[in-house]
Amino acid sequence: MVAAKGDYSVEDALRTKWDKDEAAVNTANGDIIEIIDIVHDKKLKTLTVLFHRASPQAADPDYRKKVGKKVSVRTADRQVGEEQSVSCHLVISTEKRSDGSYDVYLEEIPRISITLINQIIARALNEYKYDFTDNKGKTGETYTVLKSYGVKDETVTNALKGGNFGYITLVRPADASFVDGSEFEALSERMRIRIKSEIDRKEWFKKIGKLAQGARSKGWEDFQIDLNLEEGRKKTVKIERGEEGKEIVFVRSEQISVSKDMPVCSTKVRSDL
Repeated sequence: MVAAKGDYSVEDALRTKWDKDEAAVNTANGDIIEIIDIVHDKKLKTLTVLFHRASPQAADPDYRKKVGKKVSVRTADRQVGEEQSVSCHLVISTEKRSDGSYDVYLEEIPRISITLINQIIARALNEYKYDFTDNKGKTGETYTVLKSYGVKDETVTNALKGGNFGYITLVRPADASFVDGSEFEALSERMRIRIKSEIDRKEWFKKIGKLAQGARSKGWEDFQIDLNLEEGRKKTVKIERGEEGKEIVFVRSEQISVSKDMPVCSTKVRSDL
């Protein structure tokens, strides 16, 4: 993960890409995700990478002020070259686990996902070539492949102690016979289901599982349910095929406190976080 200067490491791969101002990816709507800062803390044994998401096409935000029945609106004054931006920290433990993997913690910020961040890291590692010698003594060139997975350690039943269900979203391939395939392409069909009454947290998987089975029998492939958690947090949990009527385990997020209020967008890694 980290090494002395001049030796190969993940940190050096990221810095090499960052120094070239190429540690970034573009999203479908034109936003930019990029590395802004990298800090290796030897004492804490962490490698922290700060990411920005910049939105060049975003409209200037308006702020409303209401005094009694009088309402005024002010548009934020954006200067030339400025972009609406948010930042998030990716904290990586530099201590290897017994299976060779590393613990990673991602600050949960809207519109910055591990999927997008993975693209940046994977690209940096893919282009970071190094030589190796196999068991037969032959030399060659290789690179590191990134694989990430969430550690599922929270159950839906436990999460519902202080939360509740939101909407259910179904997705299936679109059946649109009226679409001319030469000029138009039907991609997917979505349905949102609202839960009208409270569901007993001890019985949820029976009722939700029955609904999921019925949906799959009608061709719906993806079945996702929103959880409204404590402290205003939200989580979308996917019920995979064959998991209907069972307890579901998902990747947990936790609320943490820092010494000072953090800005929406930082330019340097926040040591207090």
